[in-house]
Amino acid sequence: MDRFAASVVLAFILAASVAASAPPPPLMLNAAFGAPYTTLTDDGLLDRLLAEAGRRIGRRIDVQALPAERALLNANAGVEDGDAMRIAGLSRLYPHLDQVPEVLFEMELVAFAREPLPMDQGWASLEGLEVAVVTGWKIVEANTDPGNCTAVRTPELALDLVARGRADVAVLGRRYGLAVLDAEHHAALRPLAPPLATLPMFIYLHHRHAALVDPLAEALRAMKADGTYARILEGGPR
Repeated sequence: MDRFAASVVLAFILAASVAASAPPPPLMLNAAFGAPYTTLTDDGLLDRLLAEAGRRIGRRIDVQALPAERALLNANAGVEDGDAMRIAGLSRLYPHLDQVPEVLFEMELVAFAREPLPMDQGWASLEGLEVAVVTGWKIVEANTDPGNCTAVRTPELALDLVARGRADVAVLGRRYGLAVLDAEHHAALRPLAPPLATLPMFIYLHHRHAALVDPLAEALRAMKADGTYARILEGGPR
């Protein structure tokens, strides 16, 4: 073997060695939620929970906020690596996504309104009301009458419709809706009680990461068992 050939072989061996020792690329998960769940400074509740879960399985996990429908479509198409927080059972609609079988959050879905309205009949309480819904929030879409709904891209727009009298209620997660109200200074709006539903939320990974589904579920269980999960939730957004 001449010197040139030997140098090529050596370079190939070195490159392969570096590639083998390099950490795997981060997982990018989409989220249909901004603060307090995910923030530009990566210190939201979801950012921190998934960062710790990722550390425990040896993969960095990043979260980016996208409009709800686009977040699911991109994740299902493999543009990103999954979706960070969704209701159970979406693999039937998005067959390239695998549900991680451990609850990430319990989300209270509530109606936000300008004035008190009775909500004691659950979803049936919305009958006859003009409802602002966020496109891609599947559970809300499934439980509201399209004829009485105005679909918008973001929770901010949904609450703005209510604030301007263009809708009677907007249906959102309680924690997220309150954060939006605070940020948008919609002091006249309020969450109504009782909740329309309390839903367990799950991580979904694209099929190409199927090997990480069970380890990620186990990491979440371990975080709950050792108190890490509760400490992050109790700490709130930083």
